[in-house]
Amino acid sequence: MSEVVWMAWLILAGICVIVETLTIGILAIWFGVGAGVAALMAYLGYPFIYQTIAFFITSIALLVIFTRYFAKSSDKIGEPERLAIIGKEAIVTKKIEPHSPGMVRLKSEDWMAVSNDGTVLPENTLVKVVGQQGVHLIVKRRD
Repeated sequence: MSEVVWMAWLILAGICVIVETLTIGILAIWFGVGAGVAALMAYLGYPFIYQTIAFFITSIALLVIFTRYFAKSSDKIGEPERLAIIGKEAIVTKKIEPHSPGMVRLKSEDWMAVSNDGTVLPENTLVKVVGQQGVHLIVKRRD
């Protein structure tokens, strides 16, 4: 039974990592780490209730700590710096799909990017930056 439990925790951790790669926010990764901690506890033979408590404590603690950290670090990027990239042109280096961010190269930096209207933007498409949400640029096909 304990072998099944730690494997189930690992599967949950893997699902969280996959969800994290498919979404814009940084949320599911913390629950993936929590599931990893719970998997380790299950492997070491701790009772299920301790595994569950460790999962929630680890996940919520990391969520709170890193949400505050990222909120503070994003405050360091002032409005002039954000506005400086709005309107700039970039080139798609990894296909942007409706529910999956791609990559664009802006000057010499690679950025994760999403389409402003959900359209597919294939590689080598010239785009214009119309906004920024966290670490993702919001782009549209160049007119």
